[in-house]
Amino acid sequence: MRFRPLDKPRISQHETTLWDYPSQSYGKELQGDPLYRGATPSHVIWNVVSRFTKKNDLVVDPFVGSGTTLDVCKDLERRAKGFDLRTSRSDVVIADARSALMEHVERETAHLVFMDPPYADNLTYSDDPRCIGKRAFEDGSWTEAMTKVIDGAAQALRPGGHLAMFVSDVLHVQEVKEKTAGRTHERTERRFAALGIELFRLAVERGFTPVDHIAVVRHGKAKDDPRLRARAEAQSFLLRGFSHLLIFQKVALSTTAKWQRSAQQAAAQTPWTPRSKPKAPPRPRHSSAPRPPKRSKTSVSSAPRADGGRTHKPRTSR
Repeated sequence: MRFRPLDKPRISQHETTLWDYPSQSYGKELQGDPLYRGATPSHVIWNVVSRFTKKNDLVVDPFVGSGTTLDVCKDLERRAKGFDLRTSRSDVVIADARSALMEHVERETAHLVFMDPPYADNLTYSDDPRCIGKRAFEDGSWTEAMTKVIDGAAQALRPGGHLAMFVSDVLHVQEVKEKTAGRTHERTERRFAALGIELFRLAVERGFTPVDHIAVVRHGKAKDDPRLRARAEAQSFLLRGFSHLLIFQKVALSTTAKWQRSAQQAAAQTPWTPRSKPKAPPRPRHSSAPRPPKRSKTSVSSAPRADGGRTHKPRTSR
């Protein structure tokens, strides 16, 4: 009996904030290089680009890697610019992500900035000392580098444009041996880097408005390796089962300035008080002057008018 290879499932936009992709690429063609270490799933980029951009819009990726974003934008008829420190493609500009958007993208021209940055020093991408993948989270160097990248995104994006950041948290677990009083003791050392929360904080501090927070299911040999699963059970730690997809929007300056006033400015401003009409002087309780007679609501003269017409009495309610 002959068997034909199964086709990849048809790609469609997700309807919830839990995304799952069955394969690295969609369709018959490849997007980027699946063998590239740290390749971004093309399904994720496809969903973001198709949802937040239109045809001929400009999409920018400062960590384009093997060019997955460029291939997806080509499929969706979007203009795209990609930057990285090393690449084998001619359509990728060699540039540092910390300065690429400010130097190579005109101010406020991009409709979407998508980035899948290195997850601190979790993986080795290159020997280039400028690589952000060599920056540790614990000493603040990774945060400092990503701050410059987000500043570049804020300058490149047009008002109303979107910023999408795809990142996963990192947990380092290792066994440490220590000698105390001639005896060797073993202990488990854990270092957790909450990269998703850190990027969220940086984006909000730079004036971006949160749009959504999506959890993307992680797939790969590392998570499915039975030896790694056995180690996680023995040392009582959790494997990373999802990645963060953070969506932000750049709003107009007049709107952001309203919410970014300092406490000193707010305190120095004159407090608002409601306007009130001046009260009339009090009426004397006892007065010798006669009061004017009350006018009845139904006292209307029924005498004939000079033009021969007649004035009718209005009806009174019972």
